[in-house]
Amino acid sequence: MKKGIIVLAALLVLAACDGNKETLPRSTEVVKAPVIDMHNAKNSLDWAGVYEGVLPCADCEGIQTTVTLNMDGTYEMSQTYLGKTSDPLIENGTFNWSDSASSVLLESTLPVQFFVAENALFKLDSDGKRIQGPLASHYRLAKKAE
Repeated sequence: MKKGIIVLAALLVLAACDGNKETLPRSTEVVKAPVIDMHNAKNSLDWAGVYEGVLPCADCEGIQTTVTLNMDGTYEMSQTYLGKTSDPLIENGTFNWSDSASSVLLESTLPVQFFVAENALFKLDSDGKRIQGPLASHYRLAKKAE
């Protein structure tokens, strides 16, 4: 009798299973989605404001530079060539963010690109890379306190 009940139970279990479906083994491992860091200078830093500093110059004492970045995507850049002239060259225009939103390109007569950091702008070379070498630290404009 017990043998008959066991056979009947086994048949019921087999009948309940659909032979066309595959069952996947259960895993206790938790699969985590990749973490995508959406933070960048544009959305994480208080970048709008006035930045000042003296940039290196090949044929003068330095270039006193002031860059104002506005929230509406406009800028003003003032440059005075120290030891050459006292009149600043002033340019106004718009700027665009890089694809990574880590640097801005000032759309001027000669486009200028800056890496945007916490309370600082770093002038980039013509390829959009940080300037290297012994004068690298001199290509920094500091944000003025408001």
